[in-house]
This record gives sequence, structure tokens and C-alpha cells, in this order.
Amino acid sequence: MPAPPLLKALLASAAPVALVLAVLVLSGELAAGPAIAAGLGMLVLLLGVFWALLRDLRRLTAAVNRMADDPSAAPSLAGGSPLGGELLDALQRLVRDLGGERRELVERAQALEAMLDRAPDPLLVVDLEGIVRAANAAALEVLENQPIGRNLAIVLRQPELLEAVDLLVAGLRAPSMVEFEIGGQVRRQFRAYLSRVEPAEPQGVAPPAPDAGGTGRPGGILIAMQELTELKRAERMRADFVANASHELRTPLATLVGFIETLQGPARDDTAARERFLAIMHEQGQRMTRLIRDLLSLSRIELNEHTRPDGRVNLRQVVDSVVKMVEPLAQAKKMAIVVESPPNGNAVMGDQDELTQVVQNLVDNAIKYGDAETPVTVRVQPEGKNITLAVGNEGEGIPREHLPRLTERFYRVDSARSRALGGTGLGLAIVKHIVNRHRGSLSIESAERRGAVFKIAIPAAPSEHHDRQPNAA
Repeated sequence: MPAPPLLKALLASAAPVALVLAVLVLSGELAAGPAIAAGLGMLVLLLGVFWALLRDLRRLTAAVNRMADDPSAAPSLAGGSPLGGELLDALQRLVRDLGGERRELVERAQALEAMLDRAPDPLLVVDLEGIVRAANAAALEVLENQPIGRNLAIVLRQPELLEAVDLLVAGLRAPSMVEFEIGGQVRRQFRAYLSRVEPAEPQGVAPPAPDAGGTGRPGGILIAMQELTELKRAERMRADFVANASHELRTPLATLVGFIETLQGPARDDTAARERFLAIMHEQGQRMTRLIRDLLSLSRIELNEHTRPDGRVNLRQVVDSVVKMVEPLAQAKKMAIVVESPPNGNAVMGDQDELTQVVQNLVDNAIKYGDAETPVTVRVQPEGKNITLAVGNEGEGIPREHLPRLTERFYRVDSARSRALGGTGLGLAIVKHIVNRHRGSLSIESAERRGAVFKIAIPAAPSEHHDRQPNAA
């Protein structure tokens, strides 16, 4: 069995002492008996000292292991030497200091992670090998699959982005910006800001030399993504809006200019032509007035769309007031307006003027596009947590392929018929935005030759004892 390292050290320490005593005995300077006794005493003394040190080292090792498992533990060397106790105290102070620094680093890392998770924009950290090392909550929502630990080329298959990352890794490009699109069920556009992040070098320490792979010292690439989907959609809508508005205004303006020139020239003294032209000019002027009114109304509604109304409105009372306003239009086509609703429980949280505009647009459309001598049905009723309004007519109906686009600005199923009836192509767009502001929903059901039903649902207002009204006819 080999000797323990400490015993070897003990023998190595006792050997010089024994050699000195042997020389003294042989030279006659010291008697053999006293020399042997002195040597044995010295050996025993050394053995005692080293045995105490060995015991302290064993206890110290056990104490350090316990502190490694539980930094808050305070083990002691009961019965040990003063030197071992001092050494243990020094180790305890070191462990406490390191434990405090460790806790501080953990707390800082947790605070940083929490702040990054609360950032509204997706953030990714990629190492110099192209592996995603960190992602905040917004990035996890965008990328769906777990990206951490996977190669960026698998997570985001965007050639422009991957090329920019490669150039940053190689040191060939400064922080840059890339725009790209992520496909899927809903296509989303993003702008990514890329920058290389280098670890701070300790003072007085030279940076390591680049490795064979050329990646240099450890670091990574920070990718901050900003979603542009809504911005791009708004830009397209604005461009379409300008094009459509200018188109809608161009025709009546050209008509007015043409008739004015005719009245100033050849028809200056033609009374019959003047009367006919003035009637057409008045009609075109009214058309532009309606268009501008609807444009202003739509802009005002969109401006406040993010703010939910907090008023209390009885939807049945709104329907009754609108029916009185459009009654002459219905009578001209010999159409009856049938209102169905319970007498109570019809209150919603909303803006009365805007809800009146919604009901008026829907009922007006039902009369205009319904067949003569057929009824228009207006039904108000509670459904779950909502109050619903359904306006239906009987007539040609709307082909299915047109239904998804009916609420777009200036979209018409039959442009000529719509203009002839005084439509601007903005009525249903206004309805949609008002319903959105009220946190409601709009649905359309129709089939050819079977009429159409437009239905909105708006959250009901909290019940009140005074929310009662007589059942109107």
C-alpha cells in the first residue's frame, strides 16, 4: 500500500534532521544515546504536528464541501488547531464574498431577462457560429417554434438577413438594417437592425488573437426586429384611398366644368338646355358633397378608433329614430320596415351619434338595394354578453365572392348602380370602423336572389333599473 502524500512529506522533512545527528555521532561531537533520543523526539514532534495538520485538512475539506453545497452554512473546526480555524475563517469570507457576487450577477441577469421579455419588439442574440442563444417573449411569439439552440438559417430562412449576419461576423459591415417578410397563414413584414456585440476586455489584459476560423474573440450578433405589417398595410391603404378619392371626384368635377363651359358658350341663351344642365350640375355637386362628408366622417372615426366610447345608449331607441327618418324613402318603394326587439335590455356602451350613423347606413342600404314592395327587417336582441342588430332585406343579394371586400373603401359590387342610387362606396367602411371602435363585430350573410343580412354585435351595458322603455311599434 503506497504511503500517503502527507507521510511522504513527513519522512522527507525528518531525513535532514537524522543526517545531521548521524554526522555529529560519527565525529564524536555527540554521544549516540542522546542523539538517538533527540532524533526520536524530533520525529515524534514532527509526527504530531503533521497529524494535527492532516486532521485539520480533512475537516477543512469537509467544511469547504458543505459550504459549496450551502453557501449560507457556517461550519467550524471544533477541536482543531488555531491555524486551521484561521484558514477556515478566511475561506468562509471568500465563499460569502463569492456568493454575494454570484447572487448579484443572478439578480442582474434575471432583471435584464425580465426587461427584454417586456420589450414590445422581438430581440434575438446569435453567436458567431450562427446559433440562436437568446430570444425574448416577442421573438418567441413571432417565430412560434423554439429558436434557442438552433441555427439562425433554420429559424429565419431570409437570405438578406443571413447575408447581413455573415458580413457582421466577418467584420466586413458596420451595424446594418434589413427588411424581410415572414410567411405563414398571415404574412408579416419586419425591419431588422443588426449589430455585433463584443465582450468587454478586462483592464490590462490583451485581447486574444483570432482563431483559425476567423471568428476572433467571443461575441455575438444582436438582432432587433420591428414589425412593419400595419405600417405597410396603412401605406397601401393610403395610396389606394388617394387614387380612389381622386377617381371619384374627377368625374363630377369634369362634368361640372364641361357644363359650365357649355353654358358660357353655345347654350348661353338656350333656356331649356340651361335648366337641364343646371339640374345635372346640382346632382353632381350633391354627389361630391356626400363624398367629402363621408371622407371627413371616416377620417374622424379612424382618429378616435383606439378610444372606446363610455356612454350608455339604448339601441332600440336609436333604431326607432332612424326608422322615422328613412320612412319616406321606404314608402317611395312601397317597402315596410319591421322592427323586432324586446322592450328592455337593449342598452350598449357606445356613442349615440356614431351608432345612429351605423343604423342609418345599414337601413338605408337595405331599402336602396332591396326589391320594391318587400319588407326590411330590423332585429335588436341580447345574445350572450352582446346586443345584436340585424338588418335584412329581400332582393338580388350579394354574390359570395364579393362579401370579404364589402367593407373596403370605395368597393362596390355594381359601381353604376351604386352611383345611380347616390352611394359613395364608403358607407360600409364607416360602419366597420365605428363597430371596431365599440369593440364589436360585423358579419354579412347573403346569397343571390335571397337578399342580405348585415349583423353587428356590441357589448351590452351593465343593467340598470331605469333601462326600460315602452315597446314601440
